Amino acid sequence: MIKLVVFDLDNVIIDGEAIDEIGKIAGVEKEVMEITEKAMQGDVDFESSIRERVKLLKGTAVEDIKKVA
Repeated sequence: MIKLVVFDLDNVIIDGEAIDEIGKIAGVEKEVMEITEKAMQGDVDFESSIRERVKLLKGTAVEDIKKVA
């Protein structure tokens, strides 16, 4: 039996976007938030925006990411 729990963190469990919070920890908050805003406004498609933001977060320690959740 597979046991899995999935949470929607963004503006539900945390106040804001999880990826923006990880950006703060990684020192790329401004860049990540700019891309997030463009995606929210429909100026950038979701797939492109997530790829760009994840590239900025490359190298962030798992321990740091866990701090957001």
